[in-house]
Amino acid sequence: MTPGLSHIPKGAMIGAAALLAACSQPKLTGEESDQLSVTRVTVLTAGLEQPVDGRQNTISAEQLAADITALLNQRVANRPGLLQAELLVDVKNVNLVPRGVSALAPIPSTSTVVMRVTELLPVAEDDAAPQLEEGEEPEFELGRIIVPDTEFTATSTRLRGAGIIGAATAPGFEKDYRQTLNGLANAIEKRLYGDPEQ
Repeated sequence: MTPGLSHIPKGAMIGAAALLAACSQPKLTGEESDQLSVTRVTVLTAGLEQPVDGRQNTISAEQLAADITALLNQRVANRPGLLQAELLVDVKNVNLVPRGVSALAPIPSTSTVVMRVTELLPVAEDDAAPQLEEGEEPEFELGRIIVPDTEFTATSTRLRGAGIIGAATAPGFEKDYRQTLNGLANAIEKRLYGDPEQ
């Protein structure tokens, strides 16, 4: 029996097409985007009582933060550019659609975050300070806010099919989790650098 809309988990009823369109819009000017180099990624998850909701799992807040940080370091960090910046991602929820849920329309697993981008300025060196040793990173301080706090919801890279077939062919937890985090990384990358296909 197909459950009514009231049985669909929170976040799952949001239209996937609308979310993808919203998440694909860059929030920087073209010049800023071209010059941006994210040299620090900070992910906050400490306030989450249930880091990953919707499906039974043992993911801790620390693991969620580490997984998102590693993914963003691969996808958006350390690109060539003169505008060095910190990317701060405050995770509000990660909601995976339960495997047994079926609906009249495709529904995605989602993640909701608040993103901020802040310029990093090198700390002025003291002439008396010791020289940096090999492999040691210079110190930075926060400068102007490039992208103010912006909340958005990103969808998984895979939509859940509609009806009983969609419920039966749903991915397992690990794949659903990874696809949802990849969807978040895609959304952040597009907001910072635009859509490479456009």
